[in-house]
Amino acid sequence: MENQHTMRCTAPAQRRLNDTGPLGSIVDCLRVGFVILSIVVFSTWLSGCANKTPPLMKAIDRGDDAAFYTLLAKNPEHADRFKYGDYGRFECPLHLAASLGRTEYVAALLNTGVDANQLCWAHLTPLRYAGTYPFKKTEKDNYALIRLLLESGASTESLAFDWLNSEFYLKTAWGRTFTPRVLALWLEYGADLPLQTLLVYAAQVGDIEMVQVMLEAGADLDQRDEQGRSLYRIAADNNQQRMMFYLAQFD
Repeated sequence: MENQHTMRCTAPAQRRLNDTGPLGSIVDCLRVGFVILSIVVFSTWLSGCANKTPPLMKAIDRGDDAAFYTLLAKNPEHADRFKYGDYGRFECPLHLAASLGRTEYVAALLNTGVDANQLCWAHLTPLRYAGTYPFKKTEKDNYALIRLLLESGASTESLAFDWLNSEFYLKTAWGRTFTPRVLALWLEYGADLPLQTLLVYAAQVGDIEMVQVMLEAGADLDQRDEQGRSLYRIAADNNQQRMMFYLAQFD
């Protein structure tokens, strides 16, 4: 009985499937063909984008000194030509060089007259890239590069320094690329840093030198974290005895 009911239910569906006949096969073939064509077109587009990458950008990306300086000497105007190009998020050579921490390249590009405050598609300056991106690629800080850009007229006013509020960044970069001398450099040029966040983190990890740098810049040690703990309490909760001893002298 159950089998008969199943046969009655599936029979109309089977008839509809059979009724499509050759037309259904043609439609299926067209669908498959469309998918294949889309893949081919997309692949061709990607290949075209890669081929459009300016040679100067390729040289910067690879760190090819010979190619970079040869290309720049031959066509110095190319240093500013690709401001609205399609090289991912780095649309001009200066941003790409800064993001990779290539100080010598940045200096050479600036010498051609490129604006140190040039904006990329995301309205970020080379200084923003210099301050954040290279920490993923190097164990040394970017002091020389940041100073070069600042001395070349790069402004800190447009920087929100939002990355310094990121716990991930602080854990990754603190003491490696975000060092006391980099912190002092930012403060020397009047950067509006989130000192509360930095003092709290310094107390947490026991970094006395960082606290000293901020004190010399006029920072207030009467800072508290989101739980209302003082810097001394934070140091105590993290068993940072040297920091506790250091902070005790300011009570």
